[in-house]
Amino acid sequence: MRAFVLFRPLIGGLAALALLVLTTSRTMPADVPPVSVAVTTTDGYTAYIAQDTGMFKRAGLDVAIEMLGTGAAIAAAVAGGTVDIGTSNVVTLAQAHVKNLPFSIIAPGSMYLSSAPNAQFVVMPQSAVRTAKDLDGQTVAGVSVAGIFRLAMDSWIDQNGGDSSQVKFIELSPSEQFPALQRGTIAAAAMIDPTLTDVRPQIRVIGNPFDAIGSRLIVTGWFATNDWIAQNPQTLRTFARVIHDAAAWSNDPRNKLQYAAILAKYIKIPVDPNRINPYALTLDPALVQPVLDGAAKYHLIPKPLPATELMVRP
Repeated sequence: MRAFVLFRPLIGGLAALALLVLTTSRTMPADVPPVSVAVTTTDGYTAYIAQDTGMFKRAGLDVAIEMLGTGAAIAAAVAGGTVDIGTSNVVTLAQAHVKNLPFSIIAPGSMYLSSAPNAQFVVMPQSAVRTAKDLDGQTVAGVSVAGIFRLAMDSWIDQNGGDSSQVKFIELSPSEQFPALQRGTIAAAAMIDPTLTDVRPQIRVIGNPFDAIGSRLIVTGWFATNDWIAQNPQTLRTFARVIHDAAAWSNDPRNKLQYAAILAKYIKIPVDPNRINPYALTLDPALVQPVLDGAAKYHLIPKPLPATELMVRP
């Protein structure tokens, strides 16, 4: 805080002193460059938490957040230089890596825990679909047909008696999935929270697709281009630290009501404070590797890839 003391002579030859104390809020230093960050409709929520709780500002970061449709759209924006930092699923980032796009993961994002699944295969209550085998010949929707959701859907169907090669997959946003189920244009959807919780009373769960990959996984990450990383080492470190703090804050049950209120403001649907997506606190390659192994198995990437190749070098 700064105090400015102003002296002003009074008219009439009488000397007097007027004291004025002005209190100003802490402002961003003029030499701090703005950081543009992109999130999807289903991930990157810790950026909103860091923004609304003042974590970015206290760390000296001037962050502008933009919501884009998918991780692939964000990857294109980061590659084109219109966004500095983005979030995407690790399969999409692996696909970019093998195409020689110069991306590196700088901080972990969302986790999947089988003990509290935040993504599930769902159908309408009256649907004849009861098992994975019943999906053969049917149309199924996910938020992606080429990324991590496709891997989860394929893996679960094949591991539970179905044949993923006999299923037609289409891409629908979370808000489009339930209406498509109601119309009967899809037989099932791999739905994710918070949309999943919002429509739960009106659907029936047939399985947890991500369980077919692993019980504990890092599914998304924050990433930037290698050039941006090299040119902004201090900003990188500060951003990663704030995202860690925002993830820890979000994982704390004591903050669940405030978390739900902040998130609902941005995604425009109610958020159940008792079903909050968990966030990873460390970028552990062992929690990413099962996803990459599965992506190679299902030919989403052309060959096996060590998780460490995707991550920023210290």
